[in-house]
Amino acid sequence: MRHGPEAPDGTMHALVTAAIAAAGRRGVSRLSLAAVPEAAFGRNLTMDRALARHGCDGAGLLQFKAAFAPRWQPLYLAAPHRAALALAACEVARAIAHPPPLRQGDPPPVRRTEQDHAEYGFASAG
Repeated sequence: MRHGPEAPDGTMHALVTAAIAAAGRRGVSRLSLAAVPEAAFGRNLTMDRALARHGCDGAGLLQFKAAFAPRWQPLYLAAPHRAALALAACEVARAIAHPPPLRQGDPPPVRRTEQDHAEYGFASAG
């Protein structure tokens, strides 16, 4: 989720708050704000050091997500072998450090992979 320079202050907070409220009205007991790099928590992992070199240490993301009082838990990157893990880590780092430009006007067309995974679920309360 990204916003353009013309978005008023607080827009992203309002959108996330509205989404959380809508999920609550639908009886969703748990949802995810997704991941924050470990470096934002002061941990110094290899991938996070690479992100920090590109100005993506996650501090701003941590501050934003902390406003919603989340229950933090570790998330892990998994792959079938080391080469795939390295490729996945590079793709994540690239997407964070060099996101595509924001489009103006109509939303981008839905890619086939997004159509295949249009139904997402929430993790159970465990």
